[in-house]
Amino acid sequence: MHDQKAETVAPSCKNGETLLVSVLAFWRAKPRLGHHVLFLLLLTVLIGAVAYIGVVNTSRFSLDLLFFASNGWRVLNGQRPHVDFSSAWGPVTFLVVAAGLKLARGSISGIGYASAMFGLIIGLWAYRLLIRRMGAVPAILGAVALVALAVAPCPLGFSWSTSSNAMAYNRWGYTLLAIVLFECFPSDCAERNPKLHLMGGASTGAACIILLFLKASYFFVALGLLVVSSVLWSHSTRRRLLGIALGASVLGLLFLWYLDRKSTRLNSSHLGI
Repeated sequence: MHDQKAETVAPSCKNGETLLVSVLAFWRAKPRLGHHVLFLLLLTVLIGAVAYIGVVNTSRFSLDLLFFASNGWRVLNGQRPHVDFSSAWGPVTFLVVAAGLKLARGSISGIGYASAMFGLIIGLWAYRLLIRRMGAVPAILGAVALVALAVAPCPLGFSWSTSSNAMAYNRWGYTLLAIVLFECFPSDCAERNPKLHLMGGASTGAACIILLFLKASYFFVALGLLVVSSVLWSHSTRRRLLGIALGASVLGLLFLWYLDRKSTRLNSSHLGI
């Protein structure tokens, strides 16, 4: 009697183990051409949908559209935040919106184009970072999740049914913090490949500087992540520190050059007077 029960239980255990092994193999699968094509297809669908829709029907915080359009228009016409006009936010948001307005030929749809452009950059950046640090499946899921966060047409903390492009800079800030967090978290693949130390450090340094010129509060959170990760895991090699310094200094100098260059102030010709 006991032998029959043992024979019944044994096949079910083997089936469970086989299923678990298959799931783990799928999750840890190395990247192949098919994985890259799948990610690019998902990215194209998301970004294409956002660009096609442009600005969603705004149910709350409609004044944020004027905030984006006004400051983006100023930057597009040569003015700089903190130099030519007062702003509590850095130039990153307005530079992205200005690029969107340029593509939209001055249409308000440029705000939607700006979200699409930022989502495209974040998606490619995250996928490039993750695909070398983990399996193909989690890398695709992580990158697509960040794209969805960057382009989501609803403010953080509100229901998904609250359609609005308001406070996009907060969503963008969280995606950049995720980029920093991905690199700060230890990875066996990264530990075995010294080249990834330099590239990963450059990615984190660049993300920190973009956060500083996006919204300073996110920059200090990123610094906290760097310090905590260095204390907990002690994986800050010389190559990684060099990469952080290079990424931060190059982008930092570019932003400082932009803010220090000679401005083109708005005059009567810009206003059509």
